[in-house]
Amino acid sequence: MDEKQTYDDEEWGLVWTLSDDYLVFESADEDEAWRLLRRKIAPPPRIGLYVSIAATVVLAIGAACWGYFEGKRPVRHFETAIAGQKAIPLADGSVVVLEPRSELEIAEGYNTLNRTVVLKSGRARFTVAHQDARPFIVDMDLAQVRDIATSFTVEKTTDSIHVSVTSGKVAFFSKRDSLTRDVARGGSMCLITPPTGFPTFRETAAPAPMRRKAVLRFADASLFDVLSALEQHTRKRMYLEDPALGQEKLTIDLDGKTINDAIDDICATLNLKCELVDGAYVFEKKPPGN
Repeated sequence: MDEKQTYDDEEWGLVWTLSDDYLVFESADEDEAWRLLRRKIAPPPRIGLYVSIAATVVLAIGAACWGYFEGKRPVRHFETAIAGQKAIPLADGSVVVLEPRSELEIAEGYNTLNRTVVLKSGRARFTVAHQDARPFIVDMDLAQVRDIATSFTVEKTTDSIHVSVTSGKVAFFSKRDSLTRDVARGGSMCLITPPTGFPTFRETAAPAPMRRKAVLRFADASLFDVLSALEQHTRKRMYLEDPALGQEKLTIDLDGKTINDAIDDICATLNLKCELVDGAYVFEKKPPGN
């Protein structure tokens, strides 16, 4: 049996340098090894790009959804029936009295970014808590009424918008032609809104007869103005079943007459009928043939 061969350290080093394993070790590149390891650990740059694009898309969708729902913010809707009336206190201390057959909308968040209400139809009385930073606005499809420390009434019909001011002052703005008229205390203004063409402003009879100790004489006055004056004189509520009747014209002398005689004269002049409903006088057109 051959004896087992042994080597000293120097001889073992020579054997190692001549072996295949040494060639592998000698050719090893530490920097290359780390580069390969990093590639295995870190994601390729393209994946980071995809993540960035996805994050941008998510943010864009979120912004679009916020804008959509902000634009679709719910509104408080108020509507009254014939002879009905509703007092609506607002967050800023203002009060709206919505009269019969009328519609009003108030956006959620009122008194934060703006103080705008939308009168869809009918008549409403406004007593406004004035704020310099946020004017109170009554918005309609063709016009706006902006308060300047005021109590006022707005009536919207199919072909006109009528504003009368009890105290303070309002700016009455026509959207179609960008014209503005100021209406002061005791004043009254009507915006005629035809289906085609430009709307026109027209001063209407203010309740001046009432300021002359209830002299109820009218010449070519609108039914709206006549009933407003009679309402103030008698302290009785007067309503129109159809707000468009408010533009009917009449010349009439009601001075010194009882409320029943005054109502009879108005109805005879314009072919109307009147009924007492829940303490309010409601006027409407007589059916044909009556």
